[in-house]
Amino acid sequence: MPPLAEWVTLYISGGKKDKLSKTDIVGFLSKKGELHKEEVGKIELLDHMSFVAVKKELVKTVLKKIQGEKMKGDKYKIEVVRLG
Repeated sequence: MPPLAEWVTLYISGGKKDKLSKTDIVGFLSKKGELHKEEVGKIELLDHMSFVAVKKELVKTVLKKIQGEKMKGDKYKIEVVRLG
């Protein structure tokens, strides 16, 4: 059996064209989601969406904490990426 993934990917409905940066995402997740730097993994920033890896065991808590919160003055849809 393959080992269980340690990380879960979150989708964010904003990206480069929305003036978001990797620093903004890390700052938002650490301030509002109360994550530490090492609990945030790879961030992929596209034009109108972003993906960020978060430690699996913290995902539910983080999503509760950031629900309804604004990043750089705007609300973005943030959810777990479902694969398959």
